[in-house]
Amino acid sequence: MKFNQLQYIVPLLSFFGIVGIITYSHYNNKQLPIPAVERDYPVVLELFTSQGCADCPSAEATISQIKHYPNVVTLCYPVTYWNKLGWVDRFSRRDFDEYQTAYNSKFELNNYTPQVVVNGMEEFSGNDIKKLNTYLNNSHQIKKITTPIVKRKKNHLDITYDLSNVEDYEDAHLALLLEEQTTLIDSGENEGNELHQTHIVLYKERIGTIDKKGQSSIDIPNRFPLTNSYKIALIVKNTNNEIIAATISNSI
Repeated sequence: MKFNQLQYIVPLLSFFGIVGIITYSHYNNKQLPIPAVERDYPVVLELFTSQGCADCPSAEATISQIKHYPNVVTLCYPVTYWNKLGWVDRFSRRDFDEYQTAYNSKFELNNYTPQVVVNGMEEFSGNDIKKLNTYLNNSHQIKKITTPIVKRKKNHLDITYDLSNVEDYEDAHLALLLEEQTTLIDSGENEGNELHQTHIVLYKERIGTIDKKGQSSIDIPNRFPLTNSYKIALIVKNTNNEIIAATISNSI
């Protein structure tokens, strides 16, 4: 084959090679999440997200699919840094930005969405289904703790917790989760779309590290209807900002 023929064929081969790689990667990431293997310990998946982010709805949909998996604790933290780009996420909180920043300073990354943090130890893009499947079936072992007892009177929650089986920890907090919500997005990158979200963190409350058994109370914000369902997650961390124990309640 002559050189002048090769100069056209080589670029074509390169082009189709790149297309093949992109197509394979796209197909690979379109796989549905697979069931997590049966185990006696939980895995915590924290998704940092925003209603104003075009790449986030697919990650939210994935979280929705796996939230009922045994021993999988999913929490979605809406961040504020997308709010200036056309749509204000009413669930977003600045302290969630700071929570993500604390992780990414450890990972030597800038904040981005959708980002999933696994047990406070590793991270990946929320749309990387292949990595999600890996972590669902092969994550660092953390302790399963007693699920908090939650008593609800209208918008008031009384919570009894027990950390007796956790030896040393630096931080423990309760997270109030809105179980699900559908929002019509009127502007921004997701304009015209209905976004279905699950396990939205509304509020975090730190509990004491001295008494391993105790009680706390949380009030559901008045702007949310009493007919909504909620959950309480209990997350325990060590000095390296890693999750060492976790649990989540049933719907309340």
